[in-house]
Amino acid sequence: MTLKHSKEALKACRLLGAILPQFRWSQYRFLLTVAENPGLTQTQVAKKLDLTIAAVSRAVDVFGPRGRKERGQSGRGFVTVTRDPDDDRNLLLSITPAGLSFLELVEQSLWGDE
Repeated sequence: MTLKHSKEALKACRLLGAILPQFRWSQYRFLLTVAENPGLTQTQVAKKLDLTIAAVSRAVDVFGPRGRKERGQSGRGFVTVTRDPDDDRNLLLSITPAGLSFLELVEQSLWGDE
């Protein structure tokens, strides 16, 4: 990572913290990966991001439709979860229009019209 990229990453972290105080860079990476690769399973997303399946599952809890189970909150609705028709053990992830709007807001705030 170059110094320019490090500065951009720091700027992104500050912006994300201002928009959603509990939002983390890893969650932003999760949303970008789902947006760029619709229909991946949770396992495939975990491998792409070098995360555990449990970490991806937590991200789905936060950004999916239902929210964190232990807190009884609704999710942000940025990600949809559907069962794989070929193997119902797998959950397929896709970004929602609200998730795309959020990512566009972040990118516009970070990089403007570059």
